[in-house]
Amino acid sequence: MEVVNGINVLMNENITAATVPPTKPHSVSITGTLASFTERDNVTFICIGNVGKPPGKFIWRKRRDKNNFPVFYTNTKTNYTKLDESCSYEGMSALTITLTDKDNQAIISCAEESLMSNDAMFKYTLPIDIFFKAQTPSIMKYPNRSMYMEGIEIILLTCISNGNPSPTYLWYFNGTSIHAGSVLEIKNIRESESGQYFCNASNSFHGTLFEASHAVNISVIKNTENSGTSSTNLSGTEGNTMTK
Repeated sequence: MEVVNGINVLMNENITAATVPPTKPHSVSITGTLASFTERDNVTFICIGNVGKPPGKFIWRKRRDKNNFPVFYTNTKTNYTKLDESCSYEGMSALTITLTDKDNQAIISCAEESLMSNDAMFKYTLPIDIFFKAQTPSIMKYPNRSMYMEGIEIILLTCISNGNPSPTYLWYFNGTSIHAGSVLEIKNIRESESGQYFCNASNSFHGTLFEASHAVNISVIKNTENSGTSSTNLSGTEGNTMTK
């Protein structure tokens, strides 16, 4: 075995063979001209680079979050052509996936299969920005109780929804909008204001509005120790304080 210009060459009287190691792909790209994608879009990625000799195969990887294990795609085909200036081969592989909301900010990468144990040998895309509609929100109560005392309680209701663009929030009570913002603060609540408080989360893209809502029940009992009249204040982290 001799090494000639970085190529391993095996020689004997009858056979001259050369092996060329693969290298990191020089490009990974997305087909098409869209600046952003939406959930359920089919998107194709193209990986190109030196796959060595004998020609190897590209492996694809999708990482949604640094804390989660990546998803590998090993059943894709790699086409290759011989490079005129060397004894090696250039490979090209295509990966087509259907995007979901969970793929927002995911990173797609590819590497020749013999190098896949080394993260530095993968070629990466930028994080993928995916528009998806506002999802059904959840509501957290603080303090989290089944009943609240009239007049002396301060209640925080926090509405959380996922979506891209980030959702905006509106709170409703008895069909009336009472606050804009994710957090509703209720001060000096009265027994008559027991009932369901609705949070509506919404976002829009490509000219379409998407909405989702959820409700929480608030039960208030009379405070027999406090017979005075008090007002109910509704406020939040976003917007102005309102007095009823």
